[in-house]
This record gives sequence, structure tokens and C-alpha cells, in this order.
Amino acid sequence: MTQKSTMAEAKETIADAAKTGVEELKTVATEAIGAAAAAAAGVVMNRVAEALGAGERKLDEGAAVAAKQVAAQPFMSKGSDPVPAESATALVKPRPKRVRVRKKKSS
Repeated sequence: MTQKSTMAEAKETIADAAKTGVEELKTVATEAIGAAAAAAAGVVMNRVAEALGAGERKLDEGAAVAAKQVAAQPFMSKGSDPVPAESATALVKPRPKRVRVRKKKSS
């Protein structure tokens, strides 16, 4: 009998140790996942910042090119129309008509 109780006690001690180990492992894994998420967020933020910086540079370059093009165009005399009236009206799209949908009255 003593041997059975000693074996049972040993099994219980081993099971408790395993449970404690699993709990510690969960804690470590949770911390590792949190650290990985923080690092990934940092990488994403850096990439977004780089992309925005590249976009800003392209915008500045485009503005410089546009300014040069505007400066190179001759000024129009007063009263001259850059686009004939006929073609200007052709560029404007008519607004679609609104259709009202009436709800059926329930009896």
C-alpha cells in the first residue's frame, strides 16, 4: 500500500510540475507574441513613413515640373476663350435623373 501511495504522490507531483511549466510556457509565449507584434508594428510604421516620404518627394518634383510648364506657356489676352463654348459644354456630363421609389402601403 505504501508503494501505491508513493507512486500516486509522485504522479501528482509530476502532474503539478507539468501544469506549472505549461503556465510559465504560456506566459513566455504571450510575451513573445506581444514583442513580435510590437516589432511588426514598428516595421509597418517605418515602411509607411518611407512610402509617405517618397510620395512627398514625387509631389515636390511634380509641382516643380508643373510650375515650369505654367511659366513656359504664353499668357492669354483678355477676352480670348481657351476652349470654344461648344466643346466646353460637351465636356460637362448631365446629371442623372433621380428616381423615386414609393413604398407599398401595407393593408
